[in-house]
Amino acid sequence: MIGAFTFLVDTPRVRMLITGKAAQAVGRPVTLSSISLALLPGPAVRLKGLEVEEDPRFGTAPFLTVGEVDLQLPFRPLLSRRVEISSVVLRQPQVTLIQHADGALNAASFGDAHAASSATASNGGGAAAGAAALLPASVKIEDGVLNYVNQAGDGSTSQYRLEQLNLTLHGDWILTFEGNARLQPGDVAIGLTDGTVALNDDARVTEFPLRARLAIASNDVTKLFAAALGSAPAVGAQVKATLGVAGTLGAPTAAGSVELANAAITRTSPECPDPQSRTLSFPELKMDAVWNGDRLTSELATAQLGSGMLTAAVAVRLDGPWRIELQDVAITSLPLETLLVDFLCAGYAVTGALDLTGNLSFGAPRFTSTLTGFGQLNLRDGKVVGSQALGLLATVVRVGGAVSALLSADLPWSLFSSPLDFDSITATYAIANGVLSTRDLVYSSSAMKISAVGDYDLAAQHLDFDMVVNHGRGEAYVKVTGPADAPSIRVTPSTILRKVEPGQIAHGLGDLFDRFR
Repeated sequence: MIGAFTFLVDTPRVRMLITGKAAQAVGRPVTLSSISLALLPGPAVRLKGLEVEEDPRFGTAPFLTVGEVDLQLPFRPLLSRRVEISSVVLRQPQVTLIQHADGALNAASFGDAHAASSATASNGGGAAAGAAALLPASVKIEDGVLNYVNQAGDGSTSQYRLEQLNLTLHGDWILTFEGNARLQPGDVAIGLTDGTVALNDDARVTEFPLRARLAIASNDVTKLFAAALGSAPAVGAQVKATLGVAGTLGAPTAAGSVELANAAITRTSPECPDPQSRTLSFPELKMDAVWNGDRLTSELATAQLGSGMLTAAVAVRLDGPWRIELQDVAITSLPLETLLVDFLCAGYAVTGALDLTGNLSFGAPRFTSTLTGFGQLNLRDGKVVGSQALGLLATVVRVGGAVSALLSADLPWSLFSSPLDFDSITATYAIANGVLSTRDLVYSSSAMKISAVGDYDLAAQHLDFDMVVNHGRGEAYVKVTGPADAPSIRVTPSTILRKVEPGQIAHGLGDLFDRFR
């Protein structure tokens, strides 16, 4: 029986037919290591070591490898010594997609007509039939792997892996498909349903139109965010998304809803008292997302932090190191204590309810040095609680206020040893590559009013501000420069003594000397 089957199936011819047709369809040379025949449970051809060559511009390793390929052959055509394929099973296929820094993708030449002609000639094929003629009525992929390698302009490389890929395709010119896979890192479950691919012998494989429904779920995407943004701080969340897929095989797009539950950012900071590891939690984050190749966007994303709400239009650039852009940012009643005190343990921390509008963008993993944007803020009914901020105000007012005490506007020096109440802090600001600048910051309280103009380098934590401190009848012009934890403070004496009678100066200086004894 096997002998008769061998007689009916000319294996060298089948080998040439398969490699030639496949090479013509994909536009790359295709090779096999072995081919064998099986009779049960039905006539079949088993291929081993199938490889599709890589575009030479991207390396020498194969673009596609398949451990085993089983081709089911209808018996009736074999009686006429015709080989037809009714179904295909690909076991453990592996594909590697590589994208260079300039955006070039190794799959872009897949199905190229010129390459197809060369590949067909090198494999002995002669018929001009396309991908649709090659595919049988049923194709099944078992335990496949898709590797994606992105090479950024700065020399860094990011890698993602779609594994446990199981996919079933049916049809001829219109393929329907469904399947599932898991994305690593992050162990993200992906399900595909209602999928269709329209085949066209006049187009490249990468140009075939695509439609599908995509479901995404993960209990914790910490590892996925670490691969994209760096491991510190750690970003985690439960993710659930439902997306509609469109576009082509070479340039798919997706749009739909994305929800993040129990989102959290965790960082360890030596500035914090024990525990030094602090977590900022967002109970809920929702966005209507659109993914288009190297960009993820949302016209409206919303997040909750304590009693505050954040809304923004979001764009995430995925071509190389991630860059996140936030447009039309609107923050209302955000409790700053949660952010600046409990999470950041900031030396210049203040509390109160923050309202803010503006734009912001930053890159990964160098967050502070890439921060860019502008906006306007209004902080109300809060306290200055950070030790560095209290120390700065205390020094400024002690130097300038000790002399201006003669104006009957003295402030007790003990005022700055505990949280300091204020009515409001307002400012417009701009940030360029991690340097924050403001020209109209105003701090108002019942005790004093401070106006400030200057810059703060967030990465270097360096201050350069000119300040006007007015507490009642006294006023001082102050220059603050240097590191944030130990700035240099200079007060212009003439501004302190302006409009003061000589007798008042003598009385005030006497009081000042008494204080320093």
